[in-house]
Amino acid sequence: MRVGDLFGEPLLGKEHVFAATDNGSLHALNLAGPQRIAWTYSTGSPLRTTPATDDHKVYVAAQDGTLHALNIADGSSAWKLKLNNGEPRAWQLFSTPLLHGGKLYLGSATRELYCVDARSGKLDWKAATNDWIRSRPLVLDSVLDGVVFAAGLDGVVAAFDHSGKPLWSAPTTDHPIFADLVGSPTGILVSGSDLFLRSLDPSTGKQQWRHSLLRCTYENGRRICADIVAAGGDFQSPPTVNRGRVFVGGADRFTRAIDAESGKEVWRFETSGQVSGAPTVHNGRVFFGQQGGNHDLYCVSEANGSPIWTAQPGWVWTTSTPHDERLFTGTVDGKVFALSTEDGRSLWMRPTNGGIYPSPAVAKGKVFTGSWDGYYYALDEKTGQTHWAYAKEGIDYSRGGGPDSAAAILWKDMLLGRIIPNTLIALDRQTGLEKWRFSDPTRPKKGMNATASASGDKVFISTTIDHDGMPCGARLFCLDDATGKPLWHYTGAGGWTGSSCTSDTVICGSSTDVFIS
Repeated sequence: MRVGDLFGEPLLGKEHVFAATDNGSLHALNLAGPQRIAWTYSTGSPLRTTPATDDHKVYVAAQDGTLHALNIADGSSAWKLKLNNGEPRAWQLFSTPLLHGGKLYLGSATRELYCVDARSGKLDWKAATNDWIRSRPLVLDSVLDGVVFAAGLDGVVAAFDHSGKPLWSAPTTDHPIFADLVGSPTGILVSGSDLFLRSLDPSTGKQQWRHSLLRCTYENGRRICADIVAAGGDFQSPPTVNRGRVFVGGADRFTRAIDAESGKEVWRFETSGQVSGAPTVHNGRVFFGQQGGNHDLYCVSEANGSPIWTAQPGWVWTTSTPHDERLFTGTVDGKVFALSTEDGRSLWMRPTNGGIYPSPAVAKGKVFTGSWDGYYYALDEKTGQTHWAYAKEGIDYSRGGGPDSAAAILWKDMLLGRIIPNTLIALDRQTGLEKWRFSDPTRPKKGMNATASASGDKVFISTTIDHDGMPCGARLFCLDDATGKPLWHYTGAGGWTGSSCTSDTVICGSSTDVFIS
């Protein structure tokens, strides 16, 4: 039964399943009987955490900073308590509440930990924390008379006594902690986003042991992983550097601004899904989409990450391109959009028959991008009308091989883009006619999904052997930009990664080696 978008987990009670939805409604669904919905309560604010329940009440926290207690019998309000005014940069404001000993414990993106009396709705205490709290707190009655443990997105685990007084604070990992804390008097288990499971001494916070959640070996204390971390393109958000800051998205739903000199986080903004494209910066604003959550694309302040506007084009995997007063982007369901950079209004939309994964390029009144339907498109910048479309004939693109995450680049009078799994093509950007194409002639199972680069009269492109999604045998080719003929290649550089050029140097990482060439 569909009740709405859920970003927390459904909660199983004795006679009901409780579902908190993004439209602000808490639904109680009967486990038995012909009537499926027992009752629905509207909080008026999005609900993005898992509720908590006892025998008589169900508790849920809303994005406007209010904690609600509802009577299970009829869904009426037992009490509600305003804990804070929210955090506009946080998609999820609260952690899941912990109900323990008649008290509710929950953390917040306002850097606070709360203890609330479950019967009366009275705030017993609140304590300041170093960072946002996303994991559910933990209480151990048999340790130091009911100590409360909380973990932050800064990787710090802290302990508080029954009155909210800090007892200890333990830097546990350099990575955010999202997973709920569990434990016993012998140890607190902390699962970090670095994929280590740790046990901490409840009395001191000292690490007792650490276990890798990936198969690995160790060399000089450094973990060498044997497992392949899944997610592929979810981790491919390239960094954007502007005015001393680095802006980058992540699979953890966050876009971050990092100080380029110190590496310290300046601000973070949370979305509802994975940020796979690079954030783009234009006129003091940062633009980025997401995939896997809702349909939002965001515009936030470059200075502090505060939201300016939100548009709803759909899931966006690619890097959006600002140009003058327009933002050009594409969605995984095949639409190309022009949005107003001022307020996010849709100025035009052009549908295609496949996902838009290459970043759009803009020049001389045209927008260039590719689609999984196999075509490269040149669209009018102001209207979205098609100037030309090119696809190699005789290929069933429904099986893959269309323009993918490698961005097409504009070089001289050409559009350089990737078609089918292993070919770089040069198109006349005015007419869409093919000028030349190149593929690695020596590889039987070749792969090419890196963005090309160019300098002077040369074009550089990476190739690799695709072994079930893993790159092997990377090569970087240098091509004549007029003919596409190879001039030389370097073995070991490239793979799935592209190159960058200066006037006389090409710089390239490697998907198969540890060196930058």
